[in-house]
This record gives sequence, C-alpha cells and structure tokens, in this order.
Amino acid sequence: EIRGYALQPVPSTQASIRGEESEQIELLNIRKETHEEYALSRPRGLREALLIVASFLMLFFCLITPDVFVPWLAGGALLLLGAGLWGLFAPPAKSSLREIHCLRGTPRRWGLFGENDQEQINNISLGIIDLVYPAHWQPYIAQDLGQQTDIDIYLDRHVVRQGRYLSLHDEVKNFPLQHWLRSTIIAAGSLLVLFMLLFWIPLDMPLKFTLSWMKGA
Repeated sequence: EIRGYALQPVPSTQASIRGEESEQIELLNIRKETHEEYALSRPRGLREALLIVASFLMLFFCLITPDVFVPWLAGGALLLLGAGLWGLFAPPAKSSLREIHCLRGTPRRWGLFGENDQEQINNISLGIIDLVYPAHWQPYIAQDLGQQTDIDIYLDRHVVRQGRYLSLHDEVKNFPLQHWLRSTIIAAGSLLVLFMLLFWIPLDMPLKFTLSWMKGA
C-alpha cells in the first residue's frame, strides 16, 4: 500500500503529520437536530426573563395608578408575560433546526508537533474531515479511534454523537440544562415586586375592609 505524508495546516503555529490515505466515509442519513441538541445552542433566555420581570412590575403599577390606566397596564403586562413564557417554553420551529449528517467511518488521531493533552482532542479526523468534539468528551473518545464508528456531525464539523455511548442528545435528556442566570433574574424581579408591595401597598387593607363589611359598617 502506497502511503505518503504531508504537512497539514492547523489553527496554531504548529504542524501535524497526516497520512494521505483514502478513508472511505459512508453517508448514512441527513436528519434535523433533536430538541435536546437544539437546546445546547438555544439562547439563554435572558431577554425573556427581563420581559417576565417587566410584566410583574406593570402588574404592580396597576395597584397604584388611576383606574383609567389599569386596563392598558394589565393588558401590556399580560402580553409581556405571554411573550416571555413563549420564548422560554415554545418548541423550536422546524426551519430553525440545523441539519446533521450521519456518517460512518474510521476516526483517527494524527500526530502534532509540540502538542499537549488539551490539544489532542482537536487532532481527530474522519477521512478528510477534521472533527470538533465537546471538550468534556476528551477522556472517552479514544476507545472509538481506529475502528469503524457511526458519527453525527453538524455542517461546521462539530460532533453531536459518536458510537453507542457519546451523545449530546442523551446528555441533555438525562441531565437537563439548568439556566441559573435567567432563573436568578426572575427570582430577583419577584423579590423586588414583593418588597414594593410590602412597603408601598398596605396589604392589611383588604382584611380591614372585609372586617368592616362583616360588622355592618
């Protein structure tokens, strides 16, 4: 078997040695990304969280503004609340789901002069396709090197699934994403409205009116 070597450009100032050999890659399928895979690239929902907080504030101002403005404030608050909740929980449109190519081939790691452990994960190719892996997969991808493997990738070469066990879909499904920042924003806005109610609105007034009505006053 005739085998040559060539210097391949890499993003850094280093160079790698890669064997010029024809690796057969089989295209098994082209599919749309799943909702779980889409969730990893979905916006964090900060804008929607701010809309929800704004709706809380508008509902609060309904209590202290003249009656003529209450319907407008309440309507605007409901619209903002609906927009925020829709942005957070609405399923993605089919047009926004990216294509994923399901391939079958033999992934290989090519030598890199002066490489360190962190850079090894970036030197894996499937034929002529340089693969880009999630960083937390580094300890586990070596078991599939040098043997025929099914690999799902985006058009930008980012890997979403490899073999039987590495799958971003399964990770998100079994360990749902925790959006701490947007939850913190909504919680902080709720606390702000609560404090405003405590200091600006006498919460015992409805109770006083009820007691007065029961006494016949």
